Amino acid sequence: MTGSDVMAQFLPTSPLVAKLGIVAENLADGQVRLRMPWDPSNATIADMVHGGAIATLADVTVMATAWAGAEVPGELRGVTVSMSLQYLAPARATDLIGVGHVLRRGHSLVHCDVDVLTPRRHTRGEGRRDLQARVITRECETSARKLPKNR
Repeated sequence: MTGSDVMAQFLPTSPLVAKLGIVAENLADGQVRLRMPWDPSNATIADMVHGGAIATLADVTVMATAWAGAEVPGELRGVTVSMSLQYLAPARATDLIGVGHVLRRGHSLVHCDVDVLTPRRHTRGEGRRDLQARVITRECETSARKLPKNR
């Protein structure tokens, strides 16, 4: 089992991930891409996506990124150690794409970044006007918790 397999198994079983409708589009080592579909229940006012929903997409994307290239330990556990997020533009009535990249992989900490983009452009560097938020730095411990058994 690979770290990508762990994420493919974990994401659909996470209650918060399911509530937000986040789905994996790519769980490859080197680049992870997750999509959060537009849902009016995730709005803060009118059609503006709530910053907490955007932050959750960023956090889940970087967690998946940290795991995608990781060795899978015998006992799984994990935690976000720190995260710095900058909101660059409002997201209005649109799906959002989280694109994560590993910056540095240590013994137990993985430093990653993530861009949150609109679906028009979901490859890094293809137009900053579609960039909604950016995680500047995030540390994730990659000895994550055990996955639940099949329900």
